[in-house]
Amino acid sequence: MKRPIALALAVAVFAALAACGSSGGGGDAQVADGVSADAPDSTADADVEEPAPEWHALKGTTLEGVKSVKGFGCAEGSIFLDIDGLQESGLFVKKLGEEGGFSNLFGGEGLISVIPQGVLLASFGGENQTSSVVLVDETGAANDLGFAFEQTEVRALQFVGNFVVTMSKDWAVAEYMIHRGGLTTGTFEQVGKRLNETAMSTYSTGEEVYLLTQLNEYSGTGCRQVGLTSIAEAEWAECSGFPEYVKYKESDAYSVKAAIFGEGSQLALWFRVSDKGEKSWVHYVNSAGDGWEEVAGFPNAEPSAWLHSGGDYFVGYKGVSGVKAVVQADADGANAPEFIGEGLVDASEDSGVVGFCRMGSMLYAAWLDFNLAGSSVTVLRVSID
Repeated sequence: MKRPIALALAVAVFAALAACGSSGGGGDAQVADGVSADAPDSTADADVEEPAPEWHALKGTTLEGVKSVKGFGCAEGSIFLDIDGLQESGLFVKKLGEEGGFSNLFGGEGLISVIPQGVLLASFGGENQTSSVVLVDETGAANDLGFAFEQTEVRALQFVGNFVVTMSKDWAVAEYMIHRGGLTTGTFEQVGKRLNETAMSTYSTGEEVYLLTQLNEYSGTGCRQVGLTSIAEAEWAECSGFPEYVKYKESDAYSVKAAIFGEGSQLALWFRVSDKGEKSWVHYVNSAGDGWEEVAGFPNAEPSAWLHSGGDYFVGYKGVSGVKAVVQADADGANAPEFIGEGLVDASEDSGVVGFCRMGSMLYAAWLDFNLAGSSVTVLRVSID
């Protein structure tokens, strides 16, 4: 189905957003929270296709003076952003349906995962620093979960089952580790052996942990897996049937940048592939352990955000045509991916989607409007029913 492009509306929306000077500001041109795309004319001929839903900026969801977005999520009528800002940094919250904009909930910067109990926040840490993982409640109070490793940088955070799962780098020895812990203060335990291959991405089904690495011996992507409840001495196994992009000889296409994500046992992958000096991006799905299947139809550009919701998943981009900035795909790859970027403006090279979250039938996106002197980020949403 070919969808009309609503660039005129989008330009007007973002022009109004750009005029807002405060972190919680909202211009009159922004669509009020709770208002979705106009309903189709009831007198229209039944054979005429209905217009596609369009993205709308939410009132009071613009933050100015942003250097980078660390995390984005939503749950139970609240939207959360964690940013590194020029004036203010940390975890911000906006309650939908209430007046006003984002308010600073907690001062920590890092990856976040929004769960029913609150917001998990993992500080990045890094060389000569100690990382931490805390659970922040609706009042901003934080409970330290006991993740305290010196010179450790947290690079991935997930909550699955009853476990908090992290992937981190030990700067002292340049090794990578997976840890699991709980929501109460205690000890995080290492899952599987440390790896000296550079870890790129990880995902846990709740039973297995998958870890993508850059191979040491060859240029290419490797996939390792181990049980989530494994001990620290457990050996990592090769992922069965994993798509191979490894440069064993000069003519082989290879990938040293990739990501894995999913929901439950439904998995998805993307690779940046180098082949004879040319770069392309390829996508795969694995539906409940049925094997990896390549999915065509995505933009030939590097994803900047992704979210899996079980039956389908979403991939976002920066620096592409607004109409192609968001793609929705079936989890089993049965149908061609569909562009759902109506209402988004064309983005500059460093502007576009930097995060997704979903509440019911609404998909939310954090849209970064990049500026060297200080960027802004705005939350938009679209109905995906």
